[in-house]
This record gives sequence, structure tokens and C-alpha cells, in this order.
Amino acid sequence: MEEDEKERNWKDWIKTIPRIIVAILWASITLIVFLIPSMFLEGLLPSVSQEFILIAGVFAAFEFSIHLLTKTIFSPTLTIAREVVTILVLIIFTNGGKISIVLPLEGVAISIVADFTPVFAFLLIFSLLSIAKNALQVYDLLSEADEEPEKIT
Repeated sequence: MEEDEKERNWKDWIKTIPRIIVAILWASITLIVFLIPSMFLEGLLPSVSQEFILIAGVFAAFEFSIHLLTKTIFSPTLTIAREVVTILVLIIFTNGGKISIVLPLEGVAISIVADFTPVFAFLLIFSLLSIAKNALQVYDLLSEADEEPEKIT
């Protein structure tokens, strides 16, 4: 009896290895996608570059957790949390869709102001749709768990 249980536990661990590999792969891709622009920003805005690296770590942790916990209730829940963090980061860093940068060049300051509020609103709509989709997915997973009969062993 104990050997069957040990063998079953071993097989369960073997089945989780591909999920761990996929989670590591997605977290690595997320870090690469965030760190490449960070290298270009480092020359222009060193303080923003450091914050960008911190945000990259946060999003990589979200991706790792989401892909590791696939097919559980935690995956869509973490996706909702990631979308909320995305919305907050966009609002904080873009000042609500308006970015202004002052570049000092040889005694002359050049001010660049970009207003991309429509693009910002478009991104927010997609984030809110993702939150709604994942909330429905959580509801679906909870209702499936409620409908399953208990297994008596």
C-alpha cells in the first residue's frame, strides 16, 4: 500500500516537471522583453531604468506563478492581480496617458510632451476585459468543483 502511494507521488512529481519548465521559460521571456528596453532607457533616464528592472521582476514572478499553477483556481486569480498591477503601473508611469520629458542639450532644454490618452484608454479597456474574462473563469472553476461528486476511497 505504501509503495503504491510512493509511486503515485513520484509520478505526480514527474508530471509537474513540464509545467515547471514552461513556467521558467515564460518568466525568462518576460524578463528579456522588459530588460531589452531597459538597456536603451539606461542612457537617457537612469532612474527609470532601475524602476523598470523592478517591474520586470514583478511581472516575471507573476508569469512564473501563473504558468506553474495552470488548471487551478490560482492561475486566473493571479492573472487578475497581474492586470490590476499593469493598470496601476500604466497610470503611474504615464501620468494618465501624458508623458513629458525634458532633455538638456548644451544649455538648451528641449521639452517633449506626448499625449497618447486614446492608446492608453484602449490598453485599459483590454485589461478590464481580461479581468472580466478571468473572473468568469474563476467562477467556472468554482462551480465545476462544487458539482463534482466526492470520491470515497
